[in-house]
Amino acid sequence: MNIRRRKTAIARTFILLLVMAVLISQGALFAAGSKESSTGEKRYDLVFFSGPLGGSWYPLAGAAAEIIQNAIPGVTVEVLPGAGLVNIEAIQAGKAALGMGNSPSTADAYQGKPPFSGPADKVRNLMSLYNLTMHMVAPAESDIYTVRDFKGKRVSAQTAGNTGEVMFRGILSAYGLSYDDFAMIHHLSHGDSANLVRDRHADVMAATMNVPGPAIMELMMSRSMRLIPVEMEMFDAIQQINAGYVPFTIKAGSYPKQDKDVLSVGMISHFAVSADLPDDLVYKIAEALYNKIDKLRAVVNTIQTDTDFMTTDIGAPMHPGANKFYDTVKKNRSAR
Repeated sequence: MNIRRRKTAIARTFILLLVMAVLISQGALFAAGSKESSTGEKRYDLVFFSGPLGGSWYPLAGAAAEIIQNAIPGVTVEVLPGAGLVNIEAIQAGKAALGMGNSPSTADAYQGKPPFSGPADKVRNLMSLYNLTMHMVAPAESDIYTVRDFKGKRVSAQTAGNTGEVMFRGILSAYGLSYDDFAMIHHLSHGDSANLVRDRHADVMAATMNVPGPAIMELMMSRSMRLIPVEMEMFDAIQQINAGYVPFTIKAGSYPKQDKDVLSVGMISHFAVSADLPDDLVYKIAEALYNKIDKLRAVVNTIQTDTDFMTTDIGAPMHPGANKFYDTVKKNRSAR
């Protein structure tokens, strides 16, 4: 059953990426068609690539699109399903004006690292939104205390090719490990991975999610578990693998019986935007989203409201229009 689920998940991901790639290559979508109305007002028809149906990115992009359209006359936003890598490729190809992104894949894209064929130099950050944190858990009664202890164990990670699964492989690489060092490796959903560990068919679960993550919370309520940390001295090696990987502390009390802070690796989900969009338009988009941030937080309640976080380096530069808006907010705040 687990093998069947894994193959189904991989097949769905492959089909989605294939469909998006075909659409991009055929130029079936438009990114930012600008024109003037009869009154001389400039109009923009923007395409926003989001995430798979059923995930949080699709409704989040929908909420952002509604905010933008309501705030800026003459702007329409069409939201389409997508995925982290595809969204960045669409922006680079001029087929999307906006897109959801994760810092690791955005950093790789901007630098032209595999799986990208060349630098995505048109991609800019619009707004850093929230952290997704690598959770690595093992039974409290086990002999697993560090990542090095995963050697020879049965491990359940995310679906192959998922951004979180790629991050896990990066962490392993920094420690000199690979999947070949495990007794067994599974690629499953959060819930299925948690069930595997709970039922003693796996020794370690590794997955990226918000804090607290529902699957981890349920697992820790049904079985005594411990969070496995990443040592701070490992971050130089981890960030050599990908500049979009950032230290993130899972605070004590985030999970049952967690009595101390646990350092892990985080990545930042963000709104990406095309460098081709005019500065004044991007300024207005950033302003609209900032002023209605509560509507975005109604979709994902871990979205940050601090401008310092919104401008966090995610491996690609901020759009000048967005930078100008955030600088204005910071100046107004300091002048009070």
